[in-house]
Amino acid sequence: MPYAVVTYFDPPTERAVRAIWDDLAARGISRDVPAAQIRPHITLAVYDDLDCLPCEEHLAVFQPALQKLKIRVDHVGVFFNPRAVLFLAPSVTMPLLEFHAQVHTNLEIPSGKSWKIYRPGHWVPHCTLAIDLETGKLEKAMTLCAQLKFPMILRADSLGAVEFVPADDLFQHDLKNS
Repeated sequence: MPYAVVTYFDPPTERAVRAIWDDLAARGISRDVPAAQIRPHITLAVYDDLDCLPCEEHLAVFQPALQKLKIRVDHVGVFFNPRAVLFLAPSVTMPLLEFHAQVHTNLEIPSGKSWKIYRPGHWVPHCTLAIDLETGKLEKAMTLCAQLKFPMILRADSLGAVEFVPADDLFQHDLKNS
């Protein structure tokens, strides 16, 4: 099973994202993300295999240097691969890119490299709202998202690792206040 290193949000941010998930589910658009038992997050790295003890030890060593992040979101985005994935699209800022790069630099571990699409230079930061959307459902989801209030601020307050799907939180470390 694959493993992801993620940043989780503070409780108000998590509730706001879950409210969008709930709205998408209530309208029959998508139930896949909450059904996977995934907490709202931004994925920083994904590995096919991850030796959790060295990973947690590495994260515990450098995590105290990482500060909580305020991540601005001005729009939603869509990946097509082949069906649509709808997501909140953070503004790409130097602090966000540096945070991401620090995770990769400090997780050079024997389990191998992260999936290429999550490596620095390839990564598109996103907070998934819905997956595997057919065209008609994507249109409905976009109509719903057009009603969201932007900009949104996502507050990342912890770093963790999760095995998926379904999601199984392996560990989590709080980030320090800025």
